Amino acid sequence: MKETLKVARHKVDQTQSQADSLESANQATRLKIAELNKKIEEAQTERLEKTHEFEDRLVELSANFKHARRFHTDDNLKSEIKQTEAHTQQLGEDAEKRKNEIEHLTTVLEELRLERESKKQPEPEIPIEVQKLVYEMFKNEHEQVKAKADEMNSELQELKAEKEKLKNWKPPELPPDDQTVA
Repeated sequence: MKETLKVARHKVDQTQSQADSLESANQATRLKIAELNKKIEEAQTERLEKTHEFEDRLVELSANFKHARRFHTDDNLKSEIKQTEAHTQQLGEDAEKRKNEIEHLTTVLEELRLERESKKQPEPEIPIEVQKLVYEMFKNEHEQVKAKADEMNSELQELKAEKEKLKNWKPPELPPDDQTVA
């Protein structure tokens, strides 16, 4: 009987050990499942967020396309072309005025130089500091005028390019069922 009790106890210990081992394995599996469920939930949340972002972007693009369709009608484009041409003409006139002013000032300075040479009077003694100051003043003014002329020429070229684009623009063909949207 003692022997049977020992064998039974040994069998119980063995069964308990197997049960503990299975419980440990089950616990590890439960942790893995919980971790995987958490990752799945995070992936679903991220997918949902990206879907919302995508939908928002589509709504924004749709609104932009509708606005562009309304804006880029023939009348609006003709108006834009006229405004661009007027602005281009104004810039050309401004550039021509500046050019004429520069030519006039150059002529006046040349006449003054010739007049001084013809009188052959010694040049009045101007202190070197005043000469430097006047030179710097004219140099700065010349640089500003040149920069403004360059800027106006650049803007004129951009406007000409924009004008050409607007002249060459053709509205897209609309599908028959989509013509009521505009």
